[in-house]
Amino acid sequence: MLPWPLSSGGHQGIFNSLKAVSQFCDIHLVYYAGQKDTAACYHDELKKQLGGNVTIHPYVDNPMKWDRSVAFRKIANKIFKRMDLFDYILFTKLHDNAYYDFVNSIIEQYNIDLVQVEMAECMDFVLTLPTSVKRLFVHHEIRYVRNERFLDQFGRSLRNVALYEQEKIKETALLNRYDTVITVSEKDKELLIESGVTTPVHASFLVVNTPVSGTVASAPGSHHLVYVGPEAHYPNKVGLEWFLDKVWPLVKEKDGCFTMDIIGNWSKNTAKEWAKRYPDVHFMGFVDDLAIAMQGATMVVPIFVGSGIRMKILEAMSLGIPFVSTTVGAEGIPVQNGIHGFISDSPEDFANQVMNAENADVRERLVRNAYDLVKNKYSHEVLTKDRIFVYKTLLG
Repeated sequence: MLPWPLSSGGHQGIFNSLKAVSQFCDIHLVYYAGQKDTAACYHDELKKQLGGNVTIHPYVDNPMKWDRSVAFRKIANKIFKRMDLFDYILFTKLHDNAYYDFVNSIIEQYNIDLVQVEMAECMDFVLTLPTSVKRLFVHHEIRYVRNERFLDQFGRSLRNVALYEQEKIKETALLNRYDTVITVSEKDKELLIESGVTTPVHASFLVVNTPVSGTVASAPGSHHLVYVGPEAHYPNKVGLEWFLDKVWPLVKEKDGCFTMDIIGNWSKNTAKEWAKRYPDVHFMGFVDDLAIAMQGATMVVPIFVGSGIRMKILEAMSLGIPFVSTTVGAEGIPVQNGIHGFISDSPEDFANQVMNAENADVRERLVRNAYDLVKNKYSHEVLTKDRIFVYKTLLG
């Protein structure tokens, strides 16, 4: 994907890692544009923001091609509102031969030294890249960890467990074909090594785009909650539905003045249905200025499925917004419950912590501790040194 605009955590992670090294490297950014490059309008802005020597190469697919099996599955699921574990757990899907050829032509034409692959859906590219280049994979989310948590949603039938184990074996084998793997947290690094990844693994954090400098103070609580994340990322939908079903009624019972904004791209059907079902919940879509939209709010992160780190928590910490998260939501970020934010997995306690976050003294303490953490550990300067070190080590 083209990491612009910065409308998701994935976009921010890729954009900032590119920005960190763009002044030291010639970068050729290849992305899948689909049958029509609708993101072409962002090319100039992205190059301007990244600086350095950046060339963008969109791969435009064949508009005449039609995958009947995929189309049938999408149509059937839409008609019957059916969700299959296969749709979420399977990621090792081969790409078009023309896409592989396109990437290799870029490598040959520009004498590329190192190929950095990001996102699990592209992990299979290691099987098609020339051995003359160094191959680096950035693992934003360990899929077998996420998939195991999916089993709690779909049930641990023998078939589902077999599918999970099959994909875990594939994931580990593909990672072992790379020259180096980067994870976004120390925890993910440990998990990969435990699962049998023998390729060198380097933990290199991600940073948010919000500048972190000076000090920050919390705005007074305004009985306002925010959730940030798009519907297309399935863990967002599952987690938010849990919160609205289990936690939101308890919050409203304790204090009926609370309102909630959901920021990110959600379908009109979901927005209409949920806004009608849950009182004082508003869908805001994509917002240009997250700092303004969240001022005085508390961020909720009710995520139960996933791996890697939640960029939305780093964003809240850098903006002076207190957060209440589940254990999985805060995973990979060295935050402590009651010190940097609140962490809870039960509806009752989650609702209680939302109420606690309204207290002015509590907000100030959480915000200050969280800001110091993100400022000292998640800076652009440290990320730049870290990534350049990985590149130099890999290239000798």
